[in-house]
Amino acid sequence: MPDWLQQLIVPLASAAGGGLLTALAVMWRYGRALLKGMQALMRGELHRIHRETVKKGLPVDIDVAEEADDIYDAYHALGGNGVGTKLHREIIEAHYGPDSKET
Repeated sequence: MPDWLQQLIVPLASAAGGGLLTALAVMWRYGRALLKGMQALMRGELHRIHRETVKKGLPVDIDVAEEADDIYDAYHALGGNGVGTKLHREIIEAHYGPDSKET
């Protein structure tokens, strides 16, 4: 390989490698932020459903229970747990009753 070509390729390869690492770091940072944001939005929706039904002592109809299931499935798949799980369980119990095995 000619020297001039090697002198051209080495800096370009270094720059490309550094750019790739920077791009991966940015994607990791913002990807984590987006996941956490989506978890927060879904947990907020579970809070809203819980507040509008369970806290008021109202029965949870099938459409709302299915919505809560869909939200919880996505929330849980993104690593959410804890508070969202408790809210979901109480919403489903308000639909099926406290002795339900559906949760």
